[in-house]
Amino acid sequence: MSDGFSVGVINNHLTSIEALESEITILKNFGSEKDQVEYVQQVAKHYEDLFKTEAWAKSKGIEGKDIPTKYRGYMEEFIQIVRQEPLNRANALGRVIN
Repeated sequence: MSDGFSVGVINNHLTSIEALESEITILKNFGSEKDQVEYVQQVAKHYEDLFKTEAWAKSKGIEGKDIPTKYRGYMEEFIQIVRQEPLNRANALGRVIN
């Protein structure tokens, strides 16, 4: 822990990323069109909720709720794609996730 990060914290983040990648792979390969569309819509709603939380926190002067700049553009684009296109198997995971 000489660098200030616990190995357990890093492992938890890596495990979360691997689980997400597995979930997406399973959805792509075995999920129904409905499953894929619902998943993408849930992710978009979660991103919208994060933006609402960030705005609320800023209005109250609460720090630490900012969405990192490196993710902001991707999240905004994700929401925009999901809201603009009629989602189906061809574009639900393919266009939005890739």
